[in-house]
Amino acid sequence: MAEFLTQVGSLIVPTSRLTTPESHSYFWVVQSFWKWVQVLESLPDALEIGRSLFTCHQTLKRFSGDLSGLALLNEAGEILERLIDQDLINSTDIVML
Repeated sequence: MAEFLTQVGSLIVPTSRLTTPESHSYFWVVQSFWKWVQVLESLPDALEIGRSLFTCHQTLKRFSGDLSGLALLNEAGEILERLIDQDLINSTDIVML
């Protein structure tokens, strides 16, 4: 997704060109490598950040790449839905999650 967003000019930190744009695992530690960026001295405007995030989400609607690596995230949501449907989780826990 990061490669796609970078290619279409979205305001994201691009992945490093020093290695392949994917997660790398070494002794069960997963790492991904990104281009070095300078830290801003002050935070950007919250509305600007929100607009940028919204634009990224809108752009990702056109993404047609493989998302199978995100299956664990989908599984977590499905488990949470089952817990809610079976009344096995209370509203306080739902808000926290």
